Amino acid sequence: MPNQSIEVEPAACVAEAASSVASTAGAPRVRLLWLGVDNLSFGEAASAVVRMCRDGRPAYVVTPNVDHFMHTRTDPALRSIYERAGLSLADGMPVVWAARLLGRPLKAKVSGSDLFYELCGRAAAEGLRLFLLGGAPGVAERAADALRSRYAGLHIVGTHSPVIRADGAGSSDAEVAEMIRAARPHVVFVAFGSPKQELWMARNYRRLGGAVCIGVGASFDFAAGTQSRAPRWIQQAGFEWLWRLLHEPRRLWKRYLVDDLPFLWYVARERLRPSRGRAGRPERTAEVPS
Repeated sequence: MPNQSIEVEPAACVAEAASSVASTAGAPRVRLLWLGVDNLSFGEAASAVVRMCRDGRPAYVVTPNVDHFMHTRTDPALRSIYERAGLSLADGMPVVWAARLLGRPLKAKVSGSDLFYELCGRAAAEGLRLFLLGGAPGVAERAADALRSRYAGLHIVGTHSPVIRADGAGSSDAEVAEMIRAARPHVVFVAFGSPKQELWMARNYRRLGGAVCIGVGASFDFAAGTQSRAPRWIQQAGFEWLWRLLHEPRRLWKRYLVDDLPFLWYVARERLRPSRGRAGRPERTAEVPS
């Protein structure tokens, strides 16, 4: 993927974001290859998002999976977006397994789709307002109806499905940001797919009046019933990617069988380095491979 033209925050803002992560999440950010991942359990991650909402500071949450790792490997601007995120959560068992192999175990897999449902439940219980941004035309509205039926008292203050370019920009970003700001949500779920949703969040999150943006991929389709997700046991076994490949081979074969496969090589190479961080040794920051 070519480098994207995005607004890069100054170093002071990056340092402030890193400090905010440490105080909000209450856990260290583990260095895994060339990205940082917050070492939180699923419940801790959801609670951290709720605290971020209560604090009222603008922030965004990313959930890197293997495909995200491979995109950020060759795109410094995109990698910077992940590094500046308020929370970075491991999406997918392969990431959790990689962390374990590298001697930096993570507490849990925290996928965007699972976090989406958990936060809807907490929002209904705690009075948080939600906005659904993205998805194909009509899907966000169907998802909102399904979620309101599932969670009594859930307050979804708006839905919108703008057209977003590959660089994460839309022709009416200012109007969309003003629409969201006027609705005053605590959480904006952004479902443009990666990396468009991460690019859009990084460019716009400060315009939204203190909301927390979370990239959730295909979650609206799952909620609306326009796509089916892998059964829970397949997710837990780490083969959700295979389920998706078997259901959408034409769209996903290159991603999983070509683009993402080198991730195994980078993990193996890092695992075999003599200077790799181990117990009793300072952890070395992994280099971004060329």
